[in-house]
Amino acid sequence: MLVGATHATLRIVDDEQPGSLDFSFVPQNRPARFVDCCTYFALQADGKVLVREAPDAYDWDDFIVRLNPDGSKDSTFIPLPIQNYSMVVAQPDGKLLAYGRPGLVRLHSDGSVDPGFRAELGQIIGIYSILPQPDGRTLVHGQFSGIGLPGNSGTVRLLPDGSRDSSFVSAADGEFISTMQLTKNGEILIGGGFTRKQRPFRAGLVKLRQDGRLETGFNPPEMFGGVVSELSVDSQGRIAAAGNAKASAVSNASALARFLPDGALDVSFRPPLFIGFADSEAFLTAVLAQDDGRVIVAGEFTRVGNAERVGLVRLNPDGSVDESFGPLGGVWRDYGLDSKYPGPIGAIVPANDGQILIAGGFNFVDSVPASFIARLNGDPVHHFASVLLLPDASVQLTLAGRSGYRQIVEASQDLKHWRAVFTNIAAPDRWEFRDKTKPAGHHFYRAHLAE
Repeated sequence: MLVGATHATLRIVDDEQPGSLDFSFVPQNRPARFVDCCTYFALQADGKVLVREAPDAYDWDDFIVRLNPDGSKDSTFIPLPIQNYSMVVAQPDGKLLAYGRPGLVRLHSDGSVDPGFRAELGQIIGIYSILPQPDGRTLVHGQFSGIGLPGNSGTVRLLPDGSRDSSFVSAADGEFISTMQLTKNGEILIGGGFTRKQRPFRAGLVKLRQDGRLETGFNPPEMFGGVVSELSVDSQGRIAAAGNAKASAVSNASALARFLPDGALDVSFRPPLFIGFADSEAFLTAVLAQDDGRVIVAGEFTRVGNAERVGLVRLNPDGSVDESFGPLGGVWRDYGLDSKYPGPIGAIVPANDGQILIAGGFNFVDSVPASFIARLNGDPVHHFASVLLLPDASVQLTLAGRSGYRQIVEASQDLKHWRAVFTNIAAPDRWEFRDKTKPAGHHFYRAHLAE
């Protein structure tokens, strides 16, 4: 904003459309094989990204590579070769859990193996999901022999040193789980297609208490033919769930729904149908529930309701298509055919400043080449709602933004030299402050996130 003797105000805003490709992120390292799809990747709290890379299309010794927030390779991270590497997860403390041919290992922040972690999982047949808890314990779902799980299938909780937490026994052991998510109070949501047909297993969505016992008060209605494949929980505890597209199509229902924290269907959210090629039902491959009630959905669709959307869409809190969200040209893969094949996007992860990371088997975002991993612009975190030159020549500014962010406001008279005039500590949604320096001539203000 500019304030001068003419009392005129000039507002300069970032006009990048939410959901459009962020050109400041250019990954230096990408997978060499389409089969990798970079689906298994992790975002650290500092904005750095862990990806899977193979030196060439025929080398099965994969590497974990870390990218800086601009996409350049982080030279401080030691690439670790892991045969048949398939999963990496960032822990809250900055360490990493990686699964591959050596089993489940923990890495220090520089990529070296942490010898203080030895996963007590018996003989590992396969690991399909890893979910770190804020307290340092980790939920691991897969197939393990020699540790007493029914059918060698279940979920184990590991203590920080990798030993098994005997206080946790999952009520869903013996079932194949597609997805796991934590609630704010530490309960565990599990989605899948279960063999047990009594409620609540019949719905394909159950909630476990912190010790693994079934939460019997959580009874969602049966949808998607009783198969839930993707879950995401927002800050209010509402659960966005994607399920079996074919079963949903039989009843002309959407393959997406939202549930309230107690498991009841959220009837205020009415998503449209997701349509693929030849008007067929489209499978949904990833879901992200945002805290403002909107939901980002990825899948093999080319149309959402009456709107043309290829591979990625955002829905408003009522389930309608958010027309303000791109990429309007879609996220797709070029097979040399005349049509765009949607995605497939295997993961959607919220990044810093409201940005969004996507990863999967695509090689175009809009019409821009972007293979396997991309960062999309998010909604503006903050903006100046008003600026007033007061009778005493001081300047009053109102800054609006999302709560939970610490902002710094700076002032300048030449756009080169800036001084801090205000830092909000409480970070409310909207706040006012006054610059009492009474600047002469033109004056500029800018706001940015605190480090």
